[in-house]
Amino acid sequence: MVSFVHQQFSSLSHIARAVRSARVLALGAAMLIGSAGLLASAPAAARDTQHFLPIMPVMASTAASQRLGNDVAFFFGENKPYERIEKRGWARANPKTNSTNKSDAEACRWVFLSALRELQDKAREYGANAVINIRSDYDNVPYTSAEKYECHAGNIVSGVALRGDLVILHPKN
Repeated sequence: MVSFVHQQFSSLSHIARAVRSARVLALGAAMLIGSAGLLASAPAAARDTQHFLPIMPVMASTAASQRLGNDVAFFFGENKPYERIEKRGWARANPKTNSTNKSDAEACRWVFLSALRELQDKAREYGANAVINIRSDYDNVPYTSAEKYECHAGNIVSGVALRGDLVILHPKN
């Protein structure tokens, strides 16, 4: 009988050890999951590099002539191209592009042309033949230049924001 009780008690101690081991494993797993959650919720170091890039090389490129054509003229900064201007409205373009596996300059050129394309489409919609006073307007902060545009490049996305006046230009008489 003593042997039977000893066997039963021994079995119970094995069960208790197994339960303790399971508790330790569960606690370890919970701590691991909690640590992963803290790491995942830490703020990511997103890149947002501001560039001021030249307009002329982009406008003189083959990509610009292919994507934009020549039915709508573009005038940057505060240059007044004609004396007689009939204002039709204004437009803002804020496209983004995938910048993965592209240099900042390449992504910025592409998204700059996309912004001009949006302004061009809006000009056509309003019956305008030009967009004047084109300026960068990233985060609604104006940057006016006849020579440069502002682009923000990140690890995944790059963007350009442009604003301009939609007009009909009348030649001087």
